[in-house]
Amino acid sequence: MGGAAGQTLSIDIDRSRRAVRTWVAWADELDRARTGTARELDDVGLAGFSTLALGRWASGSAELAAVALFLQLVADQVEAADALGLPAGLDRSFVERLLAFARSSVRTPSNACSSVTFPVAVADGDRGGTYDGEVREPYVLGADRAVELGREFILRATTDTASSQIRADEFLVVRLADGLYGVVLPGVTDLSDPDFGLDPLHRSVRDLDQFAYPSSRSTRVADNRYAEMIAEGLAARGVPPGSELVIVGHSYGADTALDLAADEHFNGEGGFRVTHVAALGYHSAPQLPDVRPWTQVLVVQNRVDAAIIAEAVGHGHVVEGFEARRSLVDDLIDRDPLGTAWNLGKIGYHSVGAAFAAVEHTVDRSSDLAEVVVGAAIHDPGMMVDGATDFVTLRPGVDQPRDGQVVAVFDGGGDGFGHDQSNYLDYLTAVDDPAVTSFLGSLGRDIAAGRDAPAAGPTTGSAWAIDVSVP
Repeated sequence: MGGAAGQTLSIDIDRSRRAVRTWVAWADELDRARTGTARELDDVGLAGFSTLALGRWASGSAELAAVALFLQLVADQVEAADALGLPAGLDRSFVERLLAFARSSVRTPSNACSSVTFPVAVADGDRGGTYDGEVREPYVLGADRAVELGREFILRATTDTASSQIRADEFLVVRLADGLYGVVLPGVTDLSDPDFGLDPLHRSVRDLDQFAYPSSRSTRVADNRYAEMIAEGLAARGVPPGSELVIVGHSYGADTALDLAADEHFNGEGGFRVTHVAALGYHSAPQLPDVRPWTQVLVVQNRVDAAIIAEAVGHGHVVEGFEARRSLVDDLIDRDPLGTAWNLGKIGYHSVGAAFAAVEHTVDRSSDLAEVVVGAAIHDPGMMVDGATDFVTLRPGVDQPRDGQVVAVFDGGGDGFGHDQSNYLDYLTAVDDPAVTSFLGSLGRDIAAGRDAPAAGPTTGSAWAIDVSVP
């Protein structure tokens, strides 16, 4: 790897891995000895006289474990930089943060990001630099049980989709092991403040009207520029074909994750092997039949997520009807009589289809509508509100539409009209449904299989943000 001022730094990865295993084993042995000594001193009534010594003993074993984790992170960083063709970024500032991060992870393990901050530029992004990469906070996954290891990864990835770890014109790649990568896909950048056209500051492909809306009409990568740029970005950064991918996406990122998982070129021979997808906060039902059979899918939806509800009720007809109206305006401007007549016909067809979809939804939710009517008859506002709420929200529960696919609808909070990641994090932290935990366990076993050895401490992964500004 390259160093400062023309210097070349090198590290022996194999010897470093052996040192990590040895130091972790020593730290564990010291901690067991300290625990045993404390118990024996307590038995003879001397524990109170040895508090300071036992505290220093504990600090020493923790510091040794932290140094082992630090060396593991450095080795991961060098390997990831070589694999992705990027500078390792091991300048003085980053190394100091990495050591502090290792100490923090050992002393106060967490499913979310560490209290140690890593440098992320203030700017939301820039117009250029397409497919360039920048170092981000590493992943440290310390859970022992497979279910909790899978949960830990999804929690951290979901947290990152809402944090400054990923700028407006980026997605995240996490190198978990040789041949195993995590791909973290945030949603649109302009959902709360829509603006026609690409953002002039960063030209992010994560744009609502330019790319997310057209993608919602299809399950094909060819109709999703975000998905195309993910595929191009992974290739540009040297992620080897045949590598296994675990993809976590929120909103438009969830749409993109499933489009990629359904694509025979991306998720198939000559491409990658997508083993797991966690799709959060998107109306994913239309995509599930097309997902490749070996890919396990977890769809998570907040029943009060306004974005999903809007997509779900009459989805196809509403979207196509809107598109026909857009085309009609173009035909009128171009004075194209045939195009105008065709699009008028499409508008009529999809308007009727949307009406039938709404009727179908009403019939399906007739009990909720009846609750509104009864509440009005007996002058019970609470019953009316409950019935109306149930009528326009999703039904909570866990369904398995196909082998390897789980759809979990939960009764969550209303942050960001139910769409905010905080609602999903609350659910994922506590969910214990067998179908969901089966998915988490399968994911955790795949991640654990990439560990250097059981004694090598937590699973670590160097993270890189990849720029997806539209050229």
